[in-house]
Amino acid sequence: MIDGPPVAAAANVTVAFNNNLRSASYNNSSFYKTSNSMTSAPFDVNNLERNRIWLDLINANGQSDRTLFGYIENATMGLDSFFDCITQNTGGNLIYTETGDTKFSIQGRSLPFDVNDEVNIGVNIPTQGNYTIALAALDGLFNDQKIYLRDELLNITHDIKLNPYPFTSLSGAIKDRFKVVYIDNALANPTHAAENEIKVMVNNEVAVSSGNLEMESIIVYNLLGQKLDAFDNIRSTYTILTNLHKNNATLLLKIKLQTGETVTKKIIY
Repeated sequence: MIDGPPVAAAANVTVAFNNNLRSASYNNSSFYKTSNSMTSAPFDVNNLERNRIWLDLINANGQSDRTLFGYIENATMGLDSFFDCITQNTGGNLIYTETGDTKFSIQGRSLPFDVNDEVNIGVNIPTQGNYTIALAALDGLFNDQKIYLRDELLNITHDIKLNPYPFTSLSGAIKDRFKVVYIDNALANPTHAAENEIKVMVNNEVAVSSGNLEMESIIVYNLLGQKLDAFDNIRSTYTILTNLHKNNATLLLKIKLQTGETVTKKIIY
């Protein structure tokens, strides 16, 4: 103990609680009184099967945020009060998994593990610039299982166990660009064959030919992910991207075929 002057006893005070102290705007969505209660089926926490992945989002200054998800005994694909933690971070550097409109900083997913499962990864980018998604740790079956980060914007499937994934982005919330998958789509997806059909010719204009596959639309992005132009209802195997501004910059053409397949081509125009 630390010596010091005696402290006088506190005076008796009456504290009143009433409905005026309640706030209807407070977010209480993390309270799961009625969801997936396990009180009737106790289990040994230390002996649960668990297979987990930790991912970091790192900015150019080395500051990072982390999310954890995994396939664990007794977890479900819904909300689990014992396994899941909904993120309360609404700004700043942020990475999370997402199911529906729910954002998780920690998420338990059900067993048995399905190699065809896909985990939606959302990020919040506070300032435009360069970022990296990196594998921080793993355990269980993921010591041997392949893990890929899928970039839907650039049509890239990256082996995240081999190297972190660098990318450039505008500021803001991005919820539909990244996924964690366990199969390399480039090896198992018919889109790989469609890529060989599509040719892009760059001269004074940009022309796209899709062989025997009709195109439905083409969206043009720059490397920051900004949408520059869109060409809809093409319904042809050949089109010229008229009115596209030429400034000798790298552009990404996201070409959607009428089969539903999507192919991304990179050009300089």
